[in-house]
Amino acid sequence: MIFIKFTSVLLLTTSLVFAGEIKINDKVISYPVGAKIEYITSQLLAFSSPYWPGSHIRNKGSHQESLALKADLVKCLQELMAENKDYKKVYLDVNYFNPFGRILINLDPDWFRLRPADNPLLSGDYEVSLNQRPKYVQVLGATKQSKKVRIANSPIHTGLIDRSLYLDLADLNSIYIIQPNGSVEKIGNAYWNYAERDLMPGSIIYVPIDESKLPAHMKNLNVEVMRLLASAEERAE
Repeated sequence: MIFIKFTSVLLLTTSLVFAGEIKINDKVISYPVGAKIEYITSQLLAFSSPYWPGSHIRNKGSHQESLALKADLVKCLQELMAENKDYKKVYLDVNYFNPFGRILINLDPDWFRLRPADNPLLSGDYEVSLNQRPKYVQVLGATKQSKKVRIANSPIHTGLIDRSLYLDLADLNSIYIIQPNGSVEKIGNAYWNYAERDLMPGSIIYVPIDESKLPAHMKNLNVEVMRLLASAEERAE
């Protein structure tokens, strides 16, 4: 994993006005006024071969928002744990992820070539995390045991859920899919509404808490967990 920090700076030269710096380990690259996200991507290609769906970009605001979101979730889950120890499992899963604060911008250069409107101008300070292609998908949430499922040659899909491991507080009718590009989808997972999705490497399957078992002021807890997981990063082990 490589962390790159973008620091806003205004540098005047005889030929070019720079708007910031890209710091990559001991190397510094300045980016000019008017540069777009595509400029960052072109520079990063010289240093790594990243897994674009799992590569993240953030600014100070998105990071602070993610920190606050995790703090609120931890507080809520600690409150629930005082009433039911099974909530500790979800608490541990949430606590496992760093609140990176990802901005949902696709860093794949091919994406920009086909969709110029999705190539915004750079503004302010940024930090980028480049990640390599993982070899697993994860199952988290209201299950007795979280697990990483290694990816084989065949496609990985949502049919790998073991319902016999569900905790009593689990939602029996649905699961959430968080793809590594930050997209989130809630799909049916019962016999009457079953749906299946192919999963990209690095995806997360989250078994949600049954909302009927949550207090009124926490009905959106699963949605908030999704927001965190879609913008967070797994801690290095």
